[in-house]
Amino acid sequence: MRLRVLLLLAATALPGCSKLLGLDDFHPTFEGAAGSGAGGDAGTGNVAGLSGGGSGATSASGATGGTGAMGGTGARGGAGAMGGTGAMGGNGAGGTGASSGDAGTSGDGGASGDGGVAGSAGTGGTETGGLIFSEYVEGHNYTALEVYNAGSAPVDLSACYVSAYGDGSFFSDFPLATTLQPGSTYVLCSSATASATTCQQSPSSMSFNGNDAQVLKCGANVMDVIGQLGTAPANYWGTPPNTTQDHTLRRKCSITQGDTNSGDVFDPAVEWDAFGADDLTDLGKHCE
Repeated sequence: MRLRVLLLLAATALPGCSKLLGLDDFHPTFEGAAGSGAGGDAGTGNVAGLSGGGSGATSASGATGGTGAMGGTGARGGAGAMGGTGAMGGNGAGGTGASSGDAGTSGDGGASGDGGVAGSAGTGGTETGGLIFSEYVEGHNYTALEVYNAGSAPVDLSACYVSAYGDGSFFSDFPLATTLQPGSTYVLCSSATASATTCQQSPSSMSFNGNDAQVLKCGANVMDVIGQLGTAPANYWGTPPNTTQDHTLRRKCSITQGDTNSGDVFDPAVEWDAFGADDLTDLGKHCE
């Protein structure tokens, strides 16, 4: 190797020597030492030695690793060009895995609101179910109406009254009073009738004929009706011998609810039993 170098140097220095020595066809090849990539980030691969003093071709970059070692120095012909320094391998930054976000702290549940204060219980309405007319007296001398509590609870009559209609037109209201116990009666009658029997109330204007309707109300609610509002028969409702003129009518014991439709047809034979005029024998009691 050294002899070949010396011959090359001599041929270069002395004109014509190359011909003399037959070195025109002598083309030495200089090999640079292979650069080794150190571990880690891969460096650039080894640099090839210079051919004929020319610059050695830089080899392809190696895989990411450490810094490549410097290529070996080319042999001197003329002076072989120094092998290029292997390019430092790029720092192969391993992608840092995305850290999973910490789970958000769950919010504390809102404090439950305090329940609203319960409203005060409404005052119980007055029980009026089962309040009916139970007897009707339209005679030659006496007139009377009997109200009966057919329900199972006491009834406060302070909001109740009887509305009287004469010949189809409103005549007067007769307010009631007291608390009526279940199975008990309350009697309104004319002053003449009061002298013959016991009545709870005897208004001076208490008088009616067979074609005058009577309506039992509590507040605005119709509880029961004798007759038919909006009509005025010539003398009475019903068919003889069961009519509203010159008869005492007693409600059948099976009837415990009143007729709340004041405009429907009234036939006393459906729910009433008829007795002779001025019969007061059962007034003040019902189905005993």
